[in-house]
Amino acid sequence: MTTTGRLALTALAICCATPACNKLKGDLTDSSAKPAASAPAAVQGTSFTVKVPRKGTSRVSRQTMTTRFSIAALGAGGKVITKMDMKEVEVHDTTENVMATNDKGPTSVRVTYDKHVKTETTGPKTKSKKTAVDGKTYLATLKDGKIVVTTADGKKVKSSETKLVQKDEKDLGRADPFEALIPNHPLKKGEQLKVTNDLAADLMGGSDMKMDVDKLSVTFEGAKQEGGHTEGLFKLHMEVTGYPQPTMGLQMKLDGKIALDTATGWPVSVHLAGPLQVKGDDPKHHVHMEGQGKIEMNASYSYK
Repeated sequence: MTTTGRLALTALAICCATPACNKLKGDLTDSSAKPAASAPAAVQGTSFTVKVPRKGTSRVSRQTMTTRFSIAALGAGGKVITKMDMKEVEVHDTTENVMATNDKGPTSVRVTYDKHVKTETTGPKTKSKKTAVDGKTYLATLKDGKIVVTTADGKKVKSSETKLVQKDEKDLGRADPFEALIPNHPLKKGEQLKVTNDLAADLMGGSDMKMDVDKLSVTFEGAKQEGGHTEGLFKLHMEVTGYPQPTMGLQMKLDGKIALDTATGWPVSVHLAGPLQVKGDDPKHHVHMEGQGKIEMNASYSYK
């Protein structure tokens, strides 16, 4: 399962009630046969267990991305030719069911696009458009290194639909990108994590736009009890430059939080928000473009 579209990473001691439960990732020691000894010091921090979703696991994802910005086209001498206020809201709601797995993650899923709609507002005009996959169900399977997409009953689908599903399910057969946030030791409040730029790309929803990650930092903020489970909370800051056109740059400075279930390592919620600026030339229309605005991304995940 991926995380399309779509981010939040009291230090608590999460200790084992018995030697057989809540072991750290990689801890295979069985102390039940050892003679009694003095109790070791309690582990300080929050421990996570990483689990691979089993066949039959389902995940319901609810993701929304909202972008607001004003942009102006400038002519010779910096004269404003036109100016527009724009807003775009993309809703990306899916239900995924795991059909097969390997030792890293799902290799085949049945995904239903419960809602996949884009709403654009330019000035006083608003229009909504369903994407090609809205309301449909697909089977995505990793086969010979490629993601094969069919209808739920195995029939071929249009290439436009295939590309959208492949983009969403690009992590089939691989570990969940959020696993990069989980080291092999208990995390203490305020601890900074070393993560790769791949995480930033995943949080941006696998955008087709060329992007450079200028800065990325993740800090563990502790844990909390929520709805019968424990969530580990991560604070994230990233600065990204995108290139919607070769001559135009889009800069984003985003702050947010990610919450992961400590018992599985799976994402529970993601929030990212921050300002954006766009500047560059439009050679086709012989104008210089400048604009600014705000982007906000929210996602929640539930499992059965």
